[in-house]
Amino acid sequence: VADPPIGRSWQAMDELSPFLAHERADVRAQAAEAVAAYSSTDDGVAALVAAADALLPGLVSLLGRAEAEAEAEAAGHAAAALVNICSSADGSAAAVGAGVFEAAVAQLDSGSAEVRERCTMLLANLTNPSLVDATHLLRGGSLDSLLAAIFTASATERPSEGGVSEAPATLEHLVSALCHLASTDSGRGELLRHARALPLLQALVALLSPGHPLLPAAARTLRNLGFSAAPGAVGRAALEALLRKEGEWLVSALAAPLAPHETGEKTSGCLYEAEERAAFAPPLRAALEAAEARRAAMPLADAIAAIDSSGGAEARLALTEALLLLSASEDACAAMRSAGVFPVLRESRSLLLLSEDETHRPVVEANERLVSAFHLQAGGTTHAPRPSAPRGQFVWEKEDAAREAAAAAGAATEAAEATAAAA
Repeated sequence: VADPPIGRSWQAMDELSPFLAHERADVRAQAAEAVAAYSSTDDGVAALVAAADALLPGLVSLLGRAEAEAEAEAAGHAAAALVNICSSADGSAAAVGAGVFEAAVAQLDSGSAEVRERCTMLLANLTNPSLVDATHLLRGGSLDSLLAAIFTASATERPSEGGVSEAPATLEHLVSALCHLASTDSGRGELLRHARALPLLQALVALLSPGHPLLPAAARTLRNLGFSAAPGAVGRAALEALLRKEGEWLVSALAAPLAPHETGEKTSGCLYEAEERAAFAPPLRAALEAAEARRAAMPLADAIAAIDSSGGAEARLALTEALLLLSASEDACAAMRSAGVFPVLRESRSLLLLSEDETHRPVVEANERLVSAFHLQAGGTTHAPRPSAPRGQFVWEKEDAAREAAAAAGAATEAAEATAAAA
């Protein structure tokens, strides 16, 4: 059998497709490698997408045979090519129609680590709402397979130096796919109604530890799920059932990463009074005590700087928004009051204000809206809140005040001049 013309340019992409199904394994591998190489540029992806009808069946077939030792190399190249093809909206749409999604799901437990990782990358692309409608994830047991893969990947995290987990690359892509799915009302509904909804929430909460590489992604996913608290949301009944059973635990888990560490310098007097600590729900108290045990007292400047480390600023906003979204449910508001999260939010806000950094404006505003929703409008917590100490101003507040003062002075001058001219 003559060797195929792999490596030379071809006028039509479908000229290559027969070699993806060639009788020789090495030829199939070379053909898949050529497609993968060609997919490494935007122009190459565009050409491959144009020939998708001819090429995708062969790539899907190779991916589906990843378990065969003789096909592992070809399957790896096919998966790499498919990841790149699915980085475009047209490529993703063609791939979904060709069964690429189902083929990737089937390889989530592949014996090849390379194929597994590339298939999770495929799922992240094929659930991206900016590229494709993610509802295909809800078909034919695909969601079950995704959740099983997340639980497996979560169980294989390795502690690294400093006590922060080293997350497998597959888990990063799986959480991205989950976050994409949770960005749609129907997707959130399916997740929250799933029999393993609580274990899923527990797996996401486990990623919220300070410095965890997936902290921002987990926080965004939990924030997306919070949209189901809105009246009329598909998953609202399932979410409220979870909140009635595990509400204190969930809101404590979302609030704990927002808590300032003991700094040695207080943000508004004392961080927490004895009666406030006594009012914390056991999950929140345990989380705060664990955080305090992990980190010794630090200067206030270092505590403020730590807000932005390791995705902390992004995660802080997502977690605050998650609590704010949940406050649309009275069950969640009751859980927040019962858990005693108000002092945590108070001190979080105070620390952000002291940072005088405008990038924290959205977090402060979400924090204030949240406190108004569950605390001030609902009669407060089980203990009387202490008056807040006089706070400083953000940089933007000082600048706004200066501009307003200048505008007022200018208006007064113009008025005086007009009066004098009229006289």
